[in-house]
Parts: sequence; structure tokens; C-alpha cells
Amino acid sequence: MAQAIRATGCRKPVFYNIAESPDVYDAILNASVDGVTFQWYPQGLVSGHALRGNFLPYVDEYPIPFCTDKRFISKAKMVYEFESADIIQPIMYPFMARSFRAAGFQWATQFAYDPMAIAFANNGRTQVLPMTTTSYATVEATVPAELAYPGLLRYWIVLRKGQQALTFPGGFAGQPRDWNYHHAESFSVPIVAKDTPLPLFRASLDKDQVEARGIASTAWTDYVTTPAGELALRLVVGQPKLGQAKPSAGPGPSAALRAYFGHKLAGRTTEVAGFTEVIVKAQANQPATSVKVVLMTKDATAYSAMVQLGAEERELRIPLTAFRPDALLLLPRSYPGFLPLTYQSANQPATLKLTEAEVLQVVLEGVAPASGQLYVDLESVYLQ
Repeated sequence: MAQAIRATGCRKPVFYNIAESPDVYDAILNASVDGVTFQWYPQGLVSGHALRGNFLPYVDEYPIPFCTDKRFISKAKMVYEFESADIIQPIMYPFMARSFRAAGFQWATQFAYDPMAIAFANNGRTQVLPMTTTSYATVEATVPAELAYPGLLRYWIVLRKGQQALTFPGGFAGQPRDWNYHHAESFSVPIVAKDTPLPLFRASLDKDQVEARGIASTAWTDYVTTPAGELALRLVVGQPKLGQAKPSAGPGPSAALRAYFGHKLAGRTTEVAGFTEVIVKAQANQPATSVKVVLMTKDATAYSAMVQLGAEERELRIPLTAFRPDALLLLPRSYPGFLPLTYQSANQPATLKLTEAEVLQVVLEGVAPASGQLYVDLESVYLQ
């Protein structure tokens, strides 16, 4: 290919994207190319919603498997696109730049999202667009005690200017008390009694705001209905397709859930000291199926506990004292796929501090049986 390009009279440097095909890096490094290119999406692409939590471990380093190969060392190195997609905060970029320098890259190009003028016509699911507002204001309101009873509190925010009114969410003209206001959108917040269990994940309500992924080559996730009629997240490990290699039988994550709950805990800070256990409602299709439950803190330290699931749906109670320091699973997975799967904090406290926790992970570890599938149906996870 390189010879064919040069045969056209091209005298410009020829680069090849080695990160797309790391399995054949040997052939690429033997080719007469001037340089190689890479890309970086540290927490994947197109989650469909904004990702929340501490993602700095995902950009801690960019290790290249063949970086010591003399043929690689002699070539120019370029990152043709990178982006911390689905993360609104810009804090990822300085650390990505640091990791690029440490890896020896001489050039890196950011993949820019669409400008506002053409964003409406883009078919992509997740877009981060520049804001044009040049001023801001902070407002607050106190809910009267007679309205603060357990239940779902629905509310709207109405902006008035003279005789005109705009109601949010939606930015609709008019206000909810108008006889001809017909829009169903509203903000809502649950009000619960003291000592009510705190939901970290509910499949029926949270499925559009969590990250559930297959990690092994034969794994995936889906949503199913339990025999009781409840929605559950299914973590699945299946058989390899024709021509696909079977994953190794050793220990390791096959599929996992990541759910951010920092905003939920923030509303119950006065009760945190009273929480003593994590309750997992789930079942598996194979006996003694191992599942790891992980709580991650704002400082990206992870603490885990193992549970065993069987064919009957159960509520498993895990004391918070059972959680031990562990490596953090980097989910969603980074691209390219040769980048680290886990991150271990260098100065991790020995004990979980619940007030600092903000992310739940539920990890299925194992491989499929000789025929059929191994799966776990996860309905909910609560703090109590």
C-alpha cells in the first residue's frame, strides 16, 4: 500500500493507523511508512448521556504495547483524533496532553464536535455544544412544609418578562396554570421518609442514565423482564461466533454495570452514618455465579465485595464492613482496546468512607458453560 501511494508521485510522509490493528503491528512496523497514528477515546463514545464522576484514572497513562520495538521508536508518532466524549467538564484535556507527551507523541489533533450552525442536522446521538450565554444567575426557593410529604414533588421554573412567560423544562411559552398550557414536561424530585433505603440502581428507572457494557469478546448486556414482571439488567456471556476465538477461562470481568449515584447521596447526607449495608436484588442462570459489587469514591478509589448468585431471585445483603480495597474497572472501556482495563490508586485508604462514594459497579466475572450462556439479571441495588 505504501509503495502504491508513492508510485503516484506522492512525496508527503505516509502514516498508517496502527491503533486500529494492533494484532498485526509487526507487519505495519515492517512496512515502508514514515510514521504511525493513534486515537484516544478514554471512556468510549456515544453513551447517549453525560457521564458523571471522576474519570481522571482513564487518562492517567497511554501505554503502547510495542513502544520498545526499535522499528516503532524510529517512526514519527501522531494522534489523529482524541476527545473525552460525553464528559462535559474540560478537566480531561490537560491530563490527556500529559499522557501524550509521556508516550512520545509529536502531534495530537482534537476531534471537535459540530458547531452550533450545523449541529441540528447531525445524526449522532450525543453532542457537546458550546454555550453562548455570557451572564448567569443563581436562584433558589424553599418548598413549604405542607408540600414536603413523601411522594414525587413535581415543579416547573417560570421566567417572566413583562407579560411574557417561559416555562421550563422545555422553554414553552405560557405557564402551567394557564388554561391553554398543555405541555406535560416537568421537573420532579422524590421526597422520602427518614431511613428509607437509598436506590443506587433501579433497572426500571435508571437504564437511560447508566453505562452497561460487555467487556469480554463474547459478552453483552440487555434488559429483560423477570418472572415477577420487573425490569432487570441482564449481563451475559455467550458462546463465540463462527471463527471467533473463545475467551480465556481465567478470572476477569466479562460484563459490567456502572451507575453514578453521587447526586442521590448528596440529598441524604444527614443519614449516611445510618447506612450499614448494600442490598442487591438479582439472580443468575447458573449456580454459584460470582458477581463483584464495587463502590468508587470521588478520589477514584474502589472497594469491592463478592457475592454468589443462583437461579432464585434473592435480596443479598452485604455489610459495608465487607468492602475491601480493590482496583477500579475502567468502564466504559477506553479505545483503543489495548489501553489499561483497571486502575489502582497508589495511596488508597484501607476503609471505605461512604460520604465520599459516588459510583456503583456490578461486575460479572466468569465464562459461559460448554454450551449456552451465563447471565445475571440485576433488578436493583440499594443502600440501607
